[in-house]
Amino acid sequence: MTPRELILGGVRVRCLEDGRFTIPRGAMYVRPPTEAGTRNQGPPPASGPDRFVLAMNIFLVESPDARIVIDTGIGTKASPAASELGDLARGPGLEALLGGFGIGPGDIDIVVNTHLHFDHCGGDTASSPDGRLRPAFPNAVYVIQKGEWETALHPPARDEASYVAADFEPLAASGRLRLVEGEAVIAAGVEVVLTPGHTAHHQSVIVRSGGAAMLFAGDLIPTAAHAGFSFVMSYDLDPRLSLKTKRAIYGRSVQEGWIVALAHETDRPFGTIDRDGVGFAFRPLA
Repeated sequence: MTPRELILGGVRVRCLEDGRFTIPRGAMYVRPPTEAGTRNQGPPPASGPDRFVLAMNIFLVESPDARIVIDTGIGTKASPAASELGDLARGPGLEALLGGFGIGPGDIDIVVNTHLHFDHCGGDTASSPDGRLRPAFPNAVYVIQKGEWETALHPPARDEASYVAADFEPLAASGRLRLVEGEAVIAAGVEVVLTPGHTAHHQSVIVRSGGAAMLFAGDLIPTAAHAGFSFVMSYDLDPRLSLKTKRAIYGRSVQEGWIVALAHETDRPFGTIDRDGVGFAFRPLA
């Protein structure tokens, strides 16, 4: 098992798990369209005969300047979409997870959503005592790509079930929403970058400190098996674009030795992407 807490220069990074679910093996591991320079590199990892277990990882980044949460898990609200997940085992929710470190909702400065699928942003909002929905982190700025926000409000038919309005719509009237377009610096040493493919406006987060860098890849690289070019998810709206995006980001991350944080790995969320013969592979940190 790899560590779930790292120090990156002057930044502390913690991986918090908000539960697990399973999906059919055939949905998670799909051979991509034929691409020049892309080779299949073997079978998907074994995890039971038919279904694969996924964690819902949330990342807490504590820098000298800000406390940042990257994705918020599935949340604690009742959700018809969540109820459709196979073998769902909810976690305690992000507020409780943060409370274990003595951090309250008001202590978070920035929330970044890689995208607005319900298993990545369900914890953005919470219910008030009167039943109304409100931002779960009252002092935080929520950073979302403008294109992702617009897609979530009017999703394509194929992706409609993945967006739950209650998870994000209350942010619009709160004054806490920051919509960005493309690359943007959101705090000292922290930037978001477009990494499209899973959704058209998916974003990832890069944190730099002390000469080191970490990439929070979201669903660009959901598990270790997706680090290479052998598999994409059936949920990727544009598999060819996913592959193109990975090739582009690896041009930087491999050369500079970035650490990579994976959103759905169960016991090895941190590692590096290294060359593996003609392809690439995820190497978990020892």
